[in-house]
Amino acid sequence: MKTLFILILSVVLLACAAQSAEKPAQPARMVNADALAHQEIAALIARAINQSSVQLSSTMFEQSPDLFIAKKDLTGMQVGMKAGTRFSLLKQGQQCLLEGKDQRWPLQHVQCVVFEP
Repeated sequence: MKTLFILILSVVLLACAAQSAEKPAQPARMVNADALAHQEIAALIARAINQSSVQLSSTMFEQSPDLFIAKKDLTGMQVGMKAGTRFSLLKQGQQCLLEGKDQRWPLQHVQCVVFEP
């Protein structure tokens, strides 16, 4: 009887641990974007690439989970195809995240759904 109780308790504890395990982040796309969402993302990206501000498309992350910020020279010309920074929109549980430059930032004003190509 004691062995059966321990076995049942172990199964219950394992089930609880499995449910509480953090789900992996998945590529996402932005939905219901408003000015506040765009401002939040623009501010994070500008800070990540050491710029005072950045101009981003009003449809960023709506069709794709990825955004590439090209590096430009002093004249404004793009410097090679590989020069720049890639940012990705992710969804982990109910939280939307911006990922880039080996960092992840939680987004407070962005709504997103898992990206399905």
